[in-house]
Amino acid sequence: MGGGSSSSRSSNTTNNTNSQVSLAGDNEGLILSNVSGSTISITDHNAINEAMRLAGDVIDQSGENLRTTNALIEHNTGQVFDFADDVLAANTRSTDKAFDFASKNTNTAFDAITGNLKQALAFVNTANSPDGGLTVDIIRPLAYGSAAVAAAYILSRAVK
Repeated sequence: MGGGSSSSRSSNTTNNTNSQVSLAGDNEGLILSNVSGSTISITDHNAINEAMRLAGDVIDQSGENLRTTNALIEHNTGQVFDFADDVLAANTRSTDKAFDFASKNTNTAFDAITGNLKQALAFVNTANSPDGGLTVDIIRPLAYGSAAVAAAYILSRAVK
């Protein structure tokens, strides 16, 4: 029979690869999908480590600020209490001196009144009255009255 036969075979391979690169939301993250045979590296360029370091620095500085503020408060409180102690001591000395002064003046006044009263009574007792003692009866109430007025005056000055 005489004819030749031939055969042929052909094959086509089609690889469809869908690769997508997209940003989600407001650039919250990078999405890479269906990238065959690729190595994907994503980095924050050390942002997290630096943020942690910054947070640590802020905490350290806050602690230092608290220590400084505490030292300042302790110093100022000590100064206030020292000043209050000085004022209290000065007021105590002033009050003591005022009481001493008032006491001395009161004692001096009472001594003067007592002396005047004794002199008046001595005068009355030693008076040689030609009128039969009428002078003694007149002078004695005057002497007591003068002493009472002087005592009242001194007491009113001491109370103020």
